[in-house]
Amino acid sequence: MADTVKRTSAKKSATKPAQKAKAAAKRPVAKKKSAPKPTVFSVVKGGGIYYKIPQKNIIVFDEEQGYNREIRYARGERSIFVDEQSPSARRETIVFRDKALMVLPSQPELLSYLRMHPANVANGGKIFQEVNNESTAEQDVENEFLVHDAISLIRSTSLEELMPMVLSYGIDSEMSSVEIKKELLKFAKSNPKNFMDLFSSPVVQIKADVLTAIDFQILVAKPDGMYWGDNNALISPTPMGQNTVETFTRFLMTERGNTVRDELQRQIDSL
Repeated sequence: MADTVKRTSAKKSATKPAQKAKAAAKRPVAKKKSAPKPTVFSVVKGGGIYYKIPQKNIIVFDEEQGYNREIRYARGERSIFVDEQSPSARRETIVFRDKALMVLPSQPELLSYLRMHPANVANGGKIFQEVNNESTAEQDVENEFLVHDAISLIRSTSLEELMPMVLSYGIDSEMSSVEIKKELLKFAKSNPKNFMDLFSSPVVQIKADVLTAIDFQILVAKPDGMYWGDNNALISPTPMGQNTVETFTRFLMTERGNTVRDELQRQIDSL
């Protein structure tokens, strides 16, 4: 009997820690709050290694109060509005170094001042702007993916299929396939979005056909228009000051240019 009591009490004592552990597991774990990040502002154009933004007589419209008020950044003041600052407040010089200024979380007045400043791009200014780090990071990631896609496209596409891009970028088609793809990689890495858009654009293929037709003297491009090479007949005129190849390419995309485009394609295919 005593032995049974001992076993029962031991069983109870063993279940208590397990119950406590189970209860603890059910408790929600408090997430750690991420530390506030500094805000970065950058000079839009120019600036150099040392740049002071305008700070004298800065007037802004206070939407809450409904009238114009002067703002001033003064260290130690709780407000950026001059009429709310102490008589001893003194304007603090704000300097952008190497075109950038980092505002710490412990500088809320400076952040408010810069966000309300008329020279801020967000307020219609042209001197400085707030850098959205999260947005910039997303753009960087998206750009990396586009570069990867463009490189994969160049690697997996035949040289014949890439020829419209070659002609569009003005790359020498007489170079070896390795050299041509190397040149295409330069364009793809410098502006991957533009590269991918061009590859899927029908304009690029049409322009490539036009350039090929000119090379084989099917077409003759003159300053005043595009002509057939066999009989020197004018196909479409070029307005003064415009490029004949670009103008003719746009012409081929119109309803009037469909017949010419079909004939052009027929002659290219017969080469």
